[in-house]
Amino acid sequence: MPIMTSAGMPDGFSLRRETRTKIIEGSTKKKVAVIGAGAAGLISAKELRDLGHDVVVYEQTNSIGGVWAYTDEVEDDLLGSSGSRKKVHGSMYKHLRTNLPREVMGVSDFPFDDQFPGSKDSRQYCSHEEVYRYLNAYARQFDILKHVKCSSRVESLQHAEGRWTLRVVDDTSMQKDVETHHADAVVVCNGHYSEPRVPE
Repeated sequence: MPIMTSAGMPDGFSLRRETRTKIIEGSTKKKVAVIGAGAAGLISAKELRDLGHDVVVYEQTNSIGGVWAYTDEVEDDLLGSSGSRKKVHGSMYKHLRTNLPREVMGVSDFPFDDQFPGSKDSRQYCSHEEVYRYLNAYARQFDILKHVKCSSRVESLQHAEGRWTLRVVDDTSMQKDVETHHADAVVVCNGHYSEPRVPE
């Protein structure tokens, strides 16, 4: 089994720009919906856009960063057993630091060192705020923010006749307006830390 790097590629593997160009030439432009604007969603959006696809990222909260977007809000049902509970997306706590060195959390074309624009924490095991600053700097560096729709919660997905239909709730509207969007492909990057796992 090949050794995997933090970017999810076998060690020593590199998808060069020339290879990407060949992939684009051999395929058709697709409309791709990415669900979630955390690390995986932002990186997926950039790579898909670089391959020539039309990308829209739907983020349920009012900012990018996923689990790294800290809030001091807590849910009113900490075990998550009530379906009507107030949901808080994230499991971050105020003084959390990473349990991985920053170097393995970075992306190959945007190193996670202490030199990126906005860096304020040079520790190898940095604070969650530094990870959040890194993700924001990444999104700005590669112009990803224009593809992100914040406060847009994907309520459902349906696949029929080769296309996806997304029902998206606009959480900024008082009426919680629901819009229908279509995509040729969907990348789900919603993470797995927003629903409590309780042993049976």
